[in-house]
Order: sequence, then structure tokens, then C-alpha cells
Amino acid sequence: MPRVAKPYEGKVRKQLRRLGLHIRSLRFVRGLSQKELAELAGLSPSSISRYEAGELDPTYTALENIAFGLGFDSVEDMLKANPMEMA
Repeated sequence: MPRVAKPYEGKVRKQLRRLGLHIRSLRFVRGLSQKELAELAGLSPSSISRYEAGELDPTYTALENIAFGLGFDSVEDMLKANPMEMA
């Protein structure tokens, strides 16, 4: 179960927000809606929305599913990807 980031976890919250923005940018470049990515990743659209907003701390398995849904071979490849170079 994903962990909800607590408001007092400022540094962690900021990192989750950056991760979420990265996922959102990659999703946009791939031309996917949150619903489409959720279906490809085997997750709920609300989970994708909350990950992108930095409201949930995704498990590694969730990150793997998102990476695969976005067409990457690994989480590491997804994290290294530059959306600006993919557009």
C-alpha cells in the first residue's frame, strides 16, 4: 500500500513532487491520459493522479509498473529519461 506523505516531511514531500512532475512530463510526451497510463501500469487513475501530485509515496513495484506503462525497460531508465529530448 502506498504511503501518504506527511506534511512535516518537507524534504521528502519536495522529492515526491519532483518525481510526480517527472512522471507527468513523460506521460504527456507519450501522449497518454492518466487513465490510459493507469490501465497500462495496472494501477488506478486516482493513484496515478496522486503520484503525479506528490501526494503518495509509490512503492518500487508501482514505479516499475509506471515505467513499463510508459515504455521503459526499468525504473532507472525512466528516471534518467529527459522528456525535453523525447518531444
